Amino acid sequence: MDYSGTLRRGWQFTWRHKWLWLLALLSLPNLWNIGQLLNRSSIGPVLDLPASLPSSSSVLDLLTLPQETTVTVLDRLAMLRRYLVPLAVLVVKLIAQGGLICAVAQWAQGEAPSFGRSFKAGWRWLLPILGMTILLCILPVMMFFASTLIDPSVIFGDFAYMDMWSRNTERATVLAEGFAAAFVVSSLMVALIYPFAVRGIVLDHLSAIQSIRHSWRIVRHNIGPVVWFALPFLLVTLALWVVTNVILSAVIPFDQLAYWWLTVAISEGGSSGFYVDELILVLVLALYALPYVVPTAWQSATFTLAYLQWTGKDVLGSDKPLLDTTPM
Repeated sequence: MDYSGTLRRGWQFTWRHKWLWLLALLSLPNLWNIGQLLNRSSIGPVLDLPASLPSSSSVLDLLTLPQETTVTVLDRLAMLRRYLVPLAVLVVKLIAQGGLICAVAQWAQGEAPSFGRSFKAGWRWLLPILGMTILLCILPVMMFFASTLIDPSVIFGDFAYMDMWSRNTERATVLAEGFAAAFVVSSLMVALIYPFAVRGIVLDHLSAIQSIRHSWRIVRHNIGPVVWFALPFLLVTLALWVVTNVILSAVIPFDQLAYWWLTVAISEGGSSGFYVDELILVLVLALYALPYVVPTAWQSATFTLAYLQWTGKDVLGSDKPLLDTTPM
């Protein structure tokens, strides 16, 4: 296949259709961070701790103390919001990913892509994309939690050190390291399979399970080109990460940024200072995401064009529609 030509076509499409950048912004991981930040509630259950504790009390003792919890209707609504906001962020992210793929498919078929049609296509295939995402993430999530439950210090290092884990046997630590290694390997497999599985759903109308099998066949037969296509975007992302962190540290001192994070993390909310710090962090995360918008759109376009070539669908003006145009 034409490696440089595919990269060039992906860039050409990305630069000509700048509305694509909005979909790329909505698909970035930073959207999740912003959603989690805005999801912090200023209200919560009141935990009554005793006025004094024995000096020998450990962290485990504090966690197991009998406590009286006062939960109001507002508290229950706030707890419900903690689940709804991450779900809404995930839905928007998946719709944007499907929309990016749809836009390139329209262009590859000689049609004029549009934001509205692309977004509708992402919405149309939301459920199978969500199901596929859950199926792919089950194994890494299980390995991650298995490792952290046995010995959190294997993944979190000294930050997770506590007396109760320092008594772990060497066998438990080795087992936790094994689960951590399985987590890394399974995460890499998900990173390889996911891009083509979601394209199988949007472009070939496959089910969640079919898309995973379909993607595995594509990756297995084209592992070299897949790595070569991913490598330049990985290098660009790494360079942007270094540059943005250097600029951010020069503009905002690390101790000031850490202060804002801690203020929002431990504050009960309700004060003007809390909301100011929260707003500043949202703006920082949004600005931090901007440099990644164009590379994300370019990578999505390039991977979609490569997928169309590997599946024999990259035919300009093809009579067979790539997208389902039936009413939703």
